[in-house]
Amino acid sequence: MNIRAIKTAQTESAVERIKIMTKKEVKKVNYKIPQIFSEKKQYMQSDAFLKDPHNEKMLELGDEIFECRYQIGEEIKKMNKFTNNKFVQAINGFTRLKKEIDKNNMLHFEETPSINNRLENKYRVLRNIELFAESQKALI
Repeated sequence: MNIRAIKTAQTESAVERIKIMTKKEVKKVNYKIPQIFSEKKQYMQSDAFLKDPHNEKMLELGDEIFECRYQIGEEIKKMNKFTNNKFVQAINGFTRLKKEIDKNNMLHFEETPSINNRLENKYRVLRNIELFAESQKALI
């Protein structure tokens, strides 16, 4: 499932509203944007940016991360049908018991039970190792 390809009328409407609000606020500030920022923005919106091998890899990793989070969410839905201890997907993407996250929403990966270690381990590797490694390659 390609998460970037999903668009609905509601999401497009929300994006347009945010653009309008942002433009109003930027006009109030009235500051000069350095030319290098404008050039980088133009590059990032060009085909050359998307065809760059590093950027292609980063976008692929992003898609894999979103797909993995989606699968974790689906597993949570299935599991919650059969248990009184409800699971939720924490803001960091990992599975948490709802009662535990209500107590402390900054829990780490190892601190609470998981419903699917395979998916969560894959998510952790993608997010914390592969994405980080690709970012470091770009800096080098």
